[in-house]
Amino acid sequence: MSRAGRIAEVAVPLPVPHTFTYLIPDEYRDAVGRGVQVRVPFGRREIEGFVVDVGAASERKGLKPILKVAPGGAVFDEKMLRLTHWISEYYLVPWGEVLRTALPGGVRHRPGRKLAARAARDPWDVPASGLPREAFHPTAEQTQAIGEILGALGKREYAGFLLFGVTGSGKTEVYLSAAERVLSEGGSALVLVPEISLATQIVGRFRAWFGDRAAVLHSGLTARQRRETWDRAHAGELRVILGARSAVFVPLTDLRLLIVDEEHEGAYKQEEVPRYHARDVAVIRATMERATVVLGSATPSLESMENARRGKYRLLQLSERIEGRMLAKVTVADLREEGKESRAPVLISDLLRRRMRETLDAGGQTILFLNRRGHSTFVQCRDCGHVYKCPQCDVTLTFHLERRFLRCHYCNHVERQVETCPSCRGRRFFYRGAGTQKIEEALREQFPEARVVRLDADTTRRRGSQADLIGAFARGEADILLGTQMVAKGFDFPRVTLVGVLFAEAQLNLPDFRAGERTFQLLTQVAGRAGRGPSPGEVIVQTYIPGSLALAAALEQDYERFFAEESAERRELSYPPFSRLVNVLLDGASESQVAAVAQVVRDRLDAELKKAGARGLILGPAPMPLTRLKGRYRWHLTLKGDGGTKMRSALKSLLEWAESEGPSRRSVRVGLDVDPVTML
Repeated sequence: MSRAGRIAEVAVPLPVPHTFTYLIPDEYRDAVGRGVQVRVPFGRREIEGFVVDVGAASERKGLKPILKVAPGGAVFDEKMLRLTHWISEYYLVPWGEVLRTALPGGVRHRPGRKLAARAARDPWDVPASGLPREAFHPTAEQTQAIGEILGALGKREYAGFLLFGVTGSGKTEVYLSAAERVLSEGGSALVLVPEISLATQIVGRFRAWFGDRAAVLHSGLTARQRRETWDRAHAGELRVILGARSAVFVPLTDLRLLIVDEEHEGAYKQEEVPRYHARDVAVIRATMERATVVLGSATPSLESMENARRGKYRLLQLSERIEGRMLAKVTVADLREEGKESRAPVLISDLLRRRMRETLDAGGQTILFLNRRGHSTFVQCRDCGHVYKCPQCDVTLTFHLERRFLRCHYCNHVERQVETCPSCRGRRFFYRGAGTQKIEEALREQFPEARVVRLDADTTRRRGSQADLIGAFARGEADILLGTQMVAKGFDFPRVTLVGVLFAEAQLNLPDFRAGERTFQLLTQVAGRAGRGPSPGEVIVQTYIPGSLALAAALEQDYERFFAEESAERRELSYPPFSRLVNVLLDGASESQVAAVAQVVRDRLDAELKKAGARGLILGPAPMPLTRLKGRYRWHLTLKGDGGTKMRSALKSLLEWAESEGPSRRSVRVGLDVDPVTML
């Protein structure tokens, strides 16, 4: 049969739940196949799409033809089409939106076309030249872990490992040994990190071992740089790719090893459509490609540890630091007691101040962690009590000292601080709460001779500034590194002997069932920055609630205790990992309209669950904790269930109803977040 007049199924990157059928013009009959990027008419406009299937001529009338085919052949092979289709089905998002996310920088350039000179060097892509490859003498536990991973690699079948290693135990060396075996046999390896900016050292190690066969891929690169790396990987020129979340889609040839470092990190979850979790996608990709996947963490997520206990992953443990180094000593500074002696909030406790002085005198370095940027968390009129709030979001504005402005850290709304209160015309203000800028002020007053580096979103706006600041501290050009969670993980500074956590419970009281888990992980990770060199380390944790489970377990660095007690509570309340959650999200410009639609959606979801024969508990509707963001009101429903096919069928029907005749056709948007990592 002639191929003239054949049809193509095209997935378009729009919030529509199905593909669209187009005619393949005779001029493109040899160019159109699965995975090819095309341009098609869509209503009154033209858009890009991706061919996901081709078929014989259709008897349907009125089919529109494909307008143009991108040069260079398929941009997605069969494996990637299969993976993206799984993401579409599992996370209940249009296939075309997944494909758009998976393709870096939009349209791919023509293969073989000479690229222009490279843009400014990516500050996180550490040059391979000049990096020493350190000798590696594995510990007994490392030897065992490497042996098990190499054994799985030799079988060329899917295998999943959870590498549970305390901070400083040498997980990176295990990754490197596994990757070296893969490359020696002609295969490729993919290494995911939560944020490239926090992974300079692991990037440097891989570049030292594998030279120009390893490259970095992340969203901070220009579109052209991402396309170049993508094409070189697809052509087999690159054998190791290190990258953040979106790197899970890179088309490496003969992929045999996938590594997810710090697998517990929430940064692996994309919070915009498509809301996929890169760790879970990596596991599925390894399954599809008969590869080995290694999830590594000092504080594994409850989901991953439970999967290991159920036998889905093989648990490998590194229980001791390399070279026999001891974990840092952790001491509590109880702010309840110290606060009795002062009317003002305690920023730096007497205990921490003394230890910092001792560390400075001994020539050591200190890291101070505070997960709040800015100077003051809110500004209040002393006469009438008026508090400056964001006009678009239900949050207070944070005061920033340098240019004396107020900023919303959610929508980026900025106001100049006025000299008089807009409510009563008063001229006296309280500057409440403490951010990194206020702590920096206090440090310069109390330790005037100390060299202080502040690392937060305000000091790292300029491209490359974060790498510069971290590099200065690593070279010993600063004594104190003060920062937000940027300083809490991923770094190995041998001269750091003291870590101070200023307000340990900052995240603990958030209305989110994962708040305790995140607090435990963050405190354990930041404590792991101390004592990684020959000198022992100490951690001072300032807190008002030292008796909470998350803090108590973190102080003891006792993961087993935390896992046991937190799991028991989650099991009783039927939260993950003992159920699956789906957040049904609604937002609109009118809160009353969003609230009314939320109730309609709840009733519809209940009906769809019954129709599908699915079991599930619907919580809500209710306003989200941050009810208004960027001028839109946000409500949600939370569905607890088994995540099975019946539950997914009900949710799919709900989305189709919302798009075709329900609220999404009007002013209230309806979306889904499958396996949410935050409920805020």
